[in-house]
Amino acid sequence: MDMSITKVRILDFIKGKIGLDGPIFWGVLNRGLGFIRGPISIYFLVTYLTPGDQGLWYTFASLSALTIFAELGFTSIITQFVSHEFAKLPDKEKLVDSGRSDISKIIGLIQFSIKFYLLIIPTAIVILLLVGYFYFRTTLNAIYFAWFVFSITGGFGLFIGLLQSIYQGLDKVKDIQKNIFISTTINTVLTWIFLMLHFKIWALVLGNLFGLLLTTILLFNLAPAFWKLIYKYKSSEKFNFFSETLPLQLRYAVTWISNYFVIYLYIPATYKLVGDIQAGQFGITYSIFTTISSVANNWVFTKVPKFNMYVALKDVDSLNILLKRSSLQGFSVLILLYMGFILALLFLKFFFPDIAVRFMDIKLTILFMIPQIAQYIIGILATYLRAHKEEPFMWVSVLMAFLLIGSVFGILSLKLGLEILFYVLIIIYWIIILPIALKIFFDKRKLYLTKYY
Repeated sequence: MDMSITKVRILDFIKGKIGLDGPIFWGVLNRGLGFIRGPISIYFLVTYLTPGDQGLWYTFASLSALTIFAELGFTSIITQFVSHEFAKLPDKEKLVDSGRSDISKIIGLIQFSIKFYLLIIPTAIVILLLVGYFYFRTTLNAIYFAWFVFSITGGFGLFIGLLQSIYQGLDKVKDIQKNIFISTTINTVLTWIFLMLHFKIWALVLGNLFGLLLTTILLFNLAPAFWKLIYKYKSSEKFNFFSETLPLQLRYAVTWISNYFVIYLYIPATYKLVGDIQAGQFGITYSIFTTISSVANNWVFTKVPKFNMYVALKDVDSLNILLKRSSLQGFSVLILLYMGFILALLFLKFFFPDIAVRFMDIKLTILFMIPQIAQYIIGILATYLRAHKEEPFMWVSVLMAFLLIGSVFGILSLKLGLEILFYVLIIIYWIIILPIALKIFFDKRKLYLTKYY
């Protein structure tokens, strides 16, 4: 047998087992870039930033996520609705590739979302500026000015994120992930260069700005006829998209606000209540956890348009098969990468102690990892349920946010330390939140079998 044929068959077998299709490949490559750039970025941060500057760096990154209070999950809703409408089109590729379609509802939906976002963006910028003033008003004027520019960029980034969500909803996950990979790579390299030039926090600001501009150019070059159609199309039909999306938007708003505290509270709270050095250690460790979760999430995240389309087509068998396969594959990747990270920390501790001290110690890292695993499982369950245009985890998110806010501020204000906080997080996630989430998931899935199918 030809050796080249054998190699192809082996590769096809491996790809089939791990589910590595085109969208996942580019998604993993994009997220996996973090494992390449991570150590290099750490080198630049350690070399060109003081421990205090490092804390400021990760505080900027965490606070920038406050745009969630303006966006409130709207992009996820639009991806869902676009995917549901796209699944019903008789000739899908004509809409995307040539810009020709006589179906006005999906185009009207996209136009509505863009107009709505033109109101959201100024709100997001104001939120960022006000919170930045609270955090940085006692620092140098140059730091707040950097935050001012970072905030303007964040508002523009929201708009580009919406356009990416729209295009992704057309089952074009692969194209979006390829663009993100290119722009992120260039953004990272530029950030390294700015750090070498001693731009400090401005390296983050300028790198983000140039990366966003490149993302914009690449996005519009993907399908110029499609974007031209969206801009010029005048529908003779009228649709009340606001009333159609509002009920789900309100529930998403509550969930997204709650999730902000769940995900982004740790570093700013540590910065304010413990100190900038500890915030830097926590921030750099948490950034690795975020990268790992992002890589593992690709097995489920890249399937979201298909989840939505299967629901729209009432194909429950394909939906459940895809959920089970992608979830198991993603969870396996998550555990393997966590184990690799712990081994890497051990390596740094023994051979590069000067770098290792920039991270949390191994015990704290493992303790914080345990609740992250539960959070990953909850995220998978939520993704499946949201494909049905519902948000049954809203009150779970609220409960989780209240428990975390109370735990973080209570424990850190009392100077009990991160170790006690992480033990409490383990109890919250594994003893309280996950059992509730599992019950809701199984109850809702049983209900959906009669309601949707």
